[in-house]
Amino acid sequence: MKSIFRYSFLFLIVIGLFSCNSEQEYRFDTEEKEILIDLDQPITFDASQFFDTCFIVPLDDRELIGEVSEVYFDQEKLIITDRKITQRIFQFDWKGNLLRLIGTEGEGPGEYKFQRDVQLLSDDEIIIYSNATNKLVFQNIFEKKGRDLKLDTLGPLTDFKWFNSKYHLTRENSSYQSNQIIILDSSFKVLKQIDLNEKFLSQDQSKYGMGKDHLIFPKWKKEGFYFSDTENPYFLDFDNDQLKDIYRVRFSEREVDYSRISTGSELGKLNMAKEFNLVYFSNNLQVHSDFMFLGFGEGIYSKMAIWDKKSKIAYPIKNIENDLTIIPGINSIGISVELSSQLGYHLFVIDAPMLLDMLEEVKTKDNFYLERLRALNIQSDDNPVLLFFRFKERVELDFP
Repeated sequence: MKSIFRYSFLFLIVIGLFSCNSEQEYRFDTEEKEILIDLDQPITFDASQFFDTCFIVPLDDRELIGEVSEVYFDQEKLIITDRKITQRIFQFDWKGNLLRLIGTEGEGPGEYKFQRDVQLLSDDEIIIYSNATNKLVFQNIFEKKGRDLKLDTLGPLTDFKWFNSKYHLTRENSSYQSNQIIILDSSFKVLKQIDLNEKFLSQDQSKYGMGKDHLIFPKWKKEGFYFSDTENPYFLDFDNDQLKDIYRVRFSEREVDYSRISTGSELGKLNMAKEFNLVYFSNNLQVHSDFMFLGFGEGIYSKMAIWDKKSKIAYPIKNIENDLTIIPGINSIGISVELSSQLGYHLFVIDAPMLLDMLEEVKTKDNFYLERLRALNIQSDDNPVLLFFRFKERVELDFP
């Protein structure tokens, strides 16, 4: 039965791809909208203006995690991947108790190798993109091995998302650019294939051997998504899988000259920014119905701006002072977006030694979250602690 299931899926993909017409998602009459970030107007906020609570999850240490690479979650469980050191996938509950290890690392049938993305499909099933073997593995969390779906006609993938009951894939061309978005229904029938114009793709492939993360950003409780490449000043706004708007992020001064970026590392965006203290838009987006956090780099530092969707005004953020848990302050969204693309939460991972240092330095009392952290009795060799800051449903911000 498993073989029949596997090959019927493969048949659907092959038929779908060759029967689907590509759609160019850039029309030259589409108006490009500019988001200007004035670097001379930084703003400081309090965390309580954005978040209504913080969930603290200390991960027990019965199985040590080499690195928390990605976190996926629902109301019952947390799925945590370590794709750089142990290559394991862990399931915890919201109290931080380890429930089980999921799947089998390897190159055989039903196994994954160098997992890149994991998506939750149901209470008992996840789907894993196995980068080294270019396949998807449908994995029941209670079983040792999963079911393979080979992607020879689709890969290699640079991003993989499941939302709005559809699969959204990005794949790269021979120049290592993520030049296509493919949208499939739950049975893997291709619904749409979007060819992306080179204008919105990276011109610097020097870093791509290390992999790219999160090019597709689902919208907040709406059908649609944003697309942003890693070395490009644009992001694209899709409603119901149709291109709606094109946004070009600009800075008031010291902006990288994107036309100088080449395929060589010497003229890569990051190197230019470091050498000349320039500023560039990064592809880290955090999406809310009222605003967006936009990631950008300034020299060697990762920072963020806030863009108000109503007024269409953007400001750089000097800091978001953490008046909830006291530690740590928020001045970059990169780590949160890379850890989880799930909507509604801003996520921190704090290693045990770092947490102990912070608790030693902070003298403030009468804070519920701080007392909760102190009561954990963390030891220096314990697994990390996760902080899930939950966004408010509505956020009204007063700008200068």
